[in-house]
Amino acid sequence: MTKKKDHRKTLSKFFIFHLALADIVFRILGIHELIAKRVSHGVLSLSHCKIIVLFQYTCEAVLFVLLAGIALDRSINIIRPLQSFKNSRYSGYCHRKRNVALIWIYALSISAAFIYSATTRRFTRQFSRPGNSSIPNITNNSSELPEHLTYTSPRVHCVAGPRAALRSQIAFTIYFVCGFFLPLCIMIICYTKVFNFLSNRAKHSMLNHSVVRSKMKTVSILFNITGFQLPF
Repeated sequence: MTKKKDHRKTLSKFFIFHLALADIVFRILGIHELIAKRVSHGVLSLSHCKIIVLFQYTCEAVLFVLLAGIALDRSINIIRPLQSFKNSRYSGYCHRKRNVALIWIYALSISAAFIYSATTRRFTRQFSRPGNSSIPNITNNSSELPEHLTYTSPRVHCVAGPRAALRSQIAFTIYFVCGFFLPLCIMIICYTKVFNFLSNRAKHSMLNHSVVRSKMKTVSILFNITGFQLPF
C-alpha cells in the first residue's frame, strides 16, 4: 500500500493501513517489554511499567475504533454512494490524517486511567504436599517437608492493576465501554444495515447478483478482520 500509495485513495484503505501500523506498534511494545525484562534481570521500574501498559491499551483501543470507522465508511459507501462520493471529494489526505490523529487522542484519553492503576507484581504460586505416601520421598525424612510451598517469580510483571482495587475497576470499566463496547455496537449496526440493504436489493432485482456477491464478500472479509481483533 505504501509503494503504490494505495492507502491515500479512500478513507477505508487509509484506516486499514493505520490498522496494520497500530498492530505492529502493539507487537513492538510487547517485544520491548520482554527485552527490558532480560536487560534489567526482571526488575522493571514502576514508571516503565505504567508507560508500557498505557501504550499497549492505547494501541488496542485504536484497533477497535479504526475497525468501527471502516465499518461506518463501508456502510455509507454501499448504502449511500452519492453521499460517499461527495464526501470523498471534500475530504482530502490532510482530513484523513486529522481523523486518525483524533482516533489516537481518543484512545489515549480512555486509556489514561491505567497510569494510576498499572503496577508491578511478582507472581506467586502455592504447591501442596500430597497426602498419600505412594510418591517416592525426595529426602530421607518426609516430615521435614512443609505442607505448603510458595514459589515467587524472580521477575517483575507489568499488570494493568489489581482486580480488587477501585482504581483498576474504574479504568477497566471506562476502557471496556468506550474502547470496546461502543465500537462493537457501531460495527454490528453498520454491517447489519449493509446486509439488509444488499439482501433487499437482491430480492427486488435492483442490483446485479455479481455486484451483490462482491459487496457481500467485502463485508465478510471486514467482519472476519473484526473477529480476529476481538480479545476473547
